[in-house]
Amino acid sequence: MNMPRTREQLARAAAEAEAWLGSLDPATSKAEDTTDLRRVGLAVQAVAKAEEDLAEAVATAKANGRSWGQLAMVLGVSKQAAAERFRSVRAATKEPPVASGPSRRRPRTPPTAAPRGESQAEIREWARAQGYSVGDRGRIPGEVRTAHEAALSKGRRTG
Repeated sequence: MNMPRTREQLARAAAEAEAWLGSLDPATSKAEDTTDLRRVGLAVQAVAKAEEDLAEAVATAKANGRSWGQLAMVLGVSKQAAAERFRSVRAATKEPPVASGPSRRRPRTPPTAAPRGESQAEIREWARAQGYSVGDRGRIPGEVRTAHEAALSKGRRTG
């Protein structure tokens, strides 16, 4: 048997446990103390009620404009986990799925072509002749590109 996880599963498990415990008859059953089992059943019911209360509290918070990020901090989970766990709240408020979070990376810009058809190698050669430090591979720094373009536009190409 799997451990109940959803509110519905918890409520069903609590009802089944209560029914089973209620069906025990000391006259026909071996007389044993079932207080511990009854306590487990009551705890399962309490968990189901707490889950229900939590879902209502989340729905109220969302209705009041709280973000999944704020709720996640209080719940101690990621905003994606909070939104997934309470997807019924999200569906009721017609919210779109939660994105994986803002990207910290800058948007990719396509590499700029060398002006007037010059190759990267030719720009690097020009930069070294002008005293710039550039690697043999990788991105050519913007400062070098700007200086190179300025030199070309003024017709003062040296090197």
